[in-house]
Amino acid sequence: MYPVLLELGPITVHSYGFMIAMGFVAVILGLRRRAHEINMEPNETLDIALLAMIFGIIGARLYYVLVYDFSHYVKNPLDVFALNQGGLVFHGGLILGTIAVIIYLKAKKVSVVETADLAALLIPVAYAFGRVGCFLNGCCHGIETDSFIGVSFTEFGTTAYHPAQLYSVVLGLGIYGFILWQRPRRTFGGQAFLSYLIIYNAGRFFIEFLRVNPTYFGLVTGAQITSIILIGIACGLYPFIRRKFAYEEDEAVEEIDESSTA
Repeated sequence: MYPVLLELGPITVHSYGFMIAMGFVAVILGLRRRAHEINMEPNETLDIALLAMIFGIIGARLYYVLVYDFSHYVKNPLDVFALNQGGLVFHGGLILGTIAVIIYLKAKKVSVVETADLAALLIPVAYAFGRVGCFLNGCCHGIETDSFIGVSFTEFGTTAYHPAQLYSVVLGLGIYGFILWQRPRRTFGGQAFLSYLIIYNAGRFFIEFLRVNPTYFGLVTGAQITSIILIGIACGLYPFIRRKFAYEEDEAVEEIDESSTA
């Protein structure tokens, strides 16, 4: 564990918060660099990033409060705001952040599906940064294991646990690589984002079996239930969005050409 990166007098830089911040910086830089792909100016994309960040944090916190420890927060409502104690869930941030950005894009008359496809490329990078922060902080670890891949976190003595945080980092980077490959080969707008939802939630579903989380009915965790729901929504929307936002054949060819010369 390496929860504190730097201490300068009264200033303490925590590894978890720092890596979360680096994830948002990566999203901002990526949006600025690719702003022309959604017909926006680089500076305009800052609004999208800030909305995603603000509502992402709110959603991540609300999900944790409602699903993981609701009884505690009913008795101690002010603890809802104690983010320094941890308690952010990616699924909640993804859901509320997506809703907020969609509303903004609709108001600005910016393509939702093209922006979503760009987000599908950037979100996995931010996710990977965040999970590195989890690993350094020692939170979100997996179940005990005797495997050679097990990691002992100092707070928990010599017991080795699955480094579920690193499994999630691999998942995020793997999705980034796939979306980077798929992006110029899309046949309709929104395809990359739907692919992201399906692949991420499938991966998250299986990683949950190796994590320490409360279960429902002794079988599945809240994250697994959410993953199943999101996969179902993505699969259900797939044929509709494919028909509604299909590219003309020459558009797809042009995207491939642009990618090969980039």
